[in-house]
Amino acid sequence: MRKFFMSDIHGHYTPMMKLLEYVKFNPNEDTIIFGGDMIDRGPDSGKVVKEIKVLQEMYPSNVKAIVGNHEEMLIWYLLGRSSMWLKYGGIEAAKSFNEVFGIKSQEKDEHIEWIMNLPITEQDEDGVYCHAGLDIAYGLEEQPRDVLWMNADELFSYTVDEILDYTNDRKMYRGHNPVHHVKTDMARVCCDLGIGVLEPTYAGLALVDITNQTYYRYSAKSHTISHKKIELL
Repeated sequence: MRKFFMSDIHGHYTPMMKLLEYVKFNPNEDTIIFGGDMIDRGPDSGKVVKEIKVLQEMYPSNVKAIVGNHEEMLIWYLLGRSSMWLKYGGIEAAKSFNEVFGIKSQEKDEHIEWIMNLPITEQDEDGVYCHAGLDIAYGLEEQPRDVLWMNADELFSYTVDEILDYTNDRKMYRGHNPVHHVKTDMARVCCDLGIGVLEPTYAGLALVDITNQTYYRYSAKSHTISHKKIELL
């Protein structure tokens, strides 16, 4: 059994599926945690959300998903709190949702409800999984929602020992801030390769193999997949 983490898909359905197919992901045996920001920017937010929701419902023990700040912006928009979602890829996501689910449908409502109920964190014996970071002043199950927006400077203000003490010596896997390579300081693993954000020359999508401490990188420029070791910061 292998364990994977994938974050910041941003509506890029084809790269997501190509990575899962490349590693021959088997949800009957393998585990995956999706680290938020499934939507916005890319062309297929509706297809991404639908695929992950189906996988989670069919294999609830092996497929987990958490919320990211882009899902949070969607929630704010739907609740009438803010329209900022539309400025950060929401228009593309709304178009995709309407194409996949219809403008008004029970299926669309069910997927929105699923998004609204996603947890902020997941954890198991191998790691702690979040979108952007964690506030160590709060318990893992009591994280405030503003941690969905935590930037790298805030997260790295904690020492390695502080993080490992907090997580009981488990690594924290996160996305949110784009990097060119998946990197770790042995406490935090940064997994967002910037697809839909960085220039295609540098952008990619990572499928992190937690079991073997490697990752698979889909290149937004060449549309090829490479297998790499996680780099030390």
